[in-house]
Amino acid sequence: MLHKTCGSNGFTLHCPQGFHAKLRRVSSPVLEIPTAETPILDRLTSLPKLAKARWLGTDYELLIGLVAVYGFFFAFVALPTSILDLLLKWVSRNLQAIFLHDWVGVKVSITIVLILAAICGTVVVHELGHVVVGLMAGFRFRYMRLGKFKVDSSLRFSRSNVTDETTLGMACFFPIEMKHHPWKFIAMTASGSLANLISGFLLLLLPYQKSFISGAFIATSLFLGINNLIPFGGTKFRSDGLQILSALFQQSKHERALSLVQLRDELESGVDVEALSPGLVAELTAVRDNSLATVAAYTVAYARAYYQKDNSAAACYLETCLLFSGKATPQFRNLLIADAAIFQALRRKRPDLAQQWLADLPAGPALTSARLRTEAAIEEAQGNFAKAIEKVEACLQEAEKMENERSRKRLVSKLAEWKGELDKCLVQSAGS
Repeated sequence: MLHKTCGSNGFTLHCPQGFHAKLRRVSSPVLEIPTAETPILDRLTSLPKLAKARWLGTDYELLIGLVAVYGFFFAFVALPTSILDLLLKWVSRNLQAIFLHDWVGVKVSITIVLILAAICGTVVVHELGHVVVGLMAGFRFRYMRLGKFKVDSSLRFSRSNVTDETTLGMACFFPIEMKHHPWKFIAMTASGSLANLISGFLLLLLPYQKSFISGAFIATSLFLGINNLIPFGGTKFRSDGLQILSALFQQSKHERALSLVQLRDELESGVDVEALSPGLVAELTAVRDNSLATVAAYTVAYARAYYQKDNSAAACYLETCLLFSGKATPQFRNLLIADAAIFQALRRKRPDLAQQWLADLPAGPALTSARLRTEAAIEEAQGNFAKAIEKVEACLQEAEKMENERSRKRLVSKLAEWKGELDKCLVQSAGS
């Protein structure tokens, strides 16, 4: 997939208590679990099993595209002898043009470079299709990314700092303007593939001798155009076809996906999770299904309710996260386990249950901060404020290692606030 309108399907919300999130309009969040009924959180029911990985992992869309495009071509077009002969003659003619004269090495190198440029050109055509139609639909253009390079609305070029992006390109618009406009969204989303198909067929029909460079552009254009319209998805991407189907037949899920992107934008702009608007949280939790998006949305709602000290709502949200945690990644699920331990320790004053959750938390450097926060919460719940302060100070040292400056500042601020509260409790306990 080359276009990812909703940005990256996932992000992590760093908070001192271990709240993490990856990212139909209603008036209030959907709460189906009464506060008193949190069997998973209270360890009366076990966590669901993690979903098994697909046998082709996250790269199965390549196979789908190859079968859809080239499988169709060879099954229904290339089999006739006349068509196959024409294809072989085309290959032979282009090979002769390269190898039958001098400067073979130079010509091979130039051909390879130009073929790569033609393939990159199809990506540019795809993303420009999204941009042009998106602007015509009234969406504000944010940036277009091609590989590691970005160009924003002011035509300023920069290097992308995304390290885990799975797409070659992306056209990004402001999600709030796309919400509740499904037909405009569909037109913008389909335009990238249509641009590839139109440009590929036009070049194919033009009456001139096609070189390997032209062939690469035509083949890649048809591949991208058809492949991106096939509905498929993974943990970090959704194809254009899947986004179109979602906007047509699953409007509530489509609006939730846009709300997750809006949430990410607000957090990256410096908005604290507890300051998120109730309307946005309502849109995030309007759908409750067995998906990673549900876990991400309810984790954000849980973090907001926790910081607002709404323990009743926080318990409901966290129970929902745990209920559908089988769809989460192992790392995300482990962070939810830490959340459950911290909530039991600090909000329900059940260090015994918190210890049981802590026992389920695997050891490893990736979970050092989560384990320290959990241990600090348990020490606080047991009245061992001095030990809790030591754990929080260790958390602060871990937080300073974070690369993202905005996330680091937010986490350090929350940890410092927590440490200040523990200092007061230590003074009060010493004076009593």
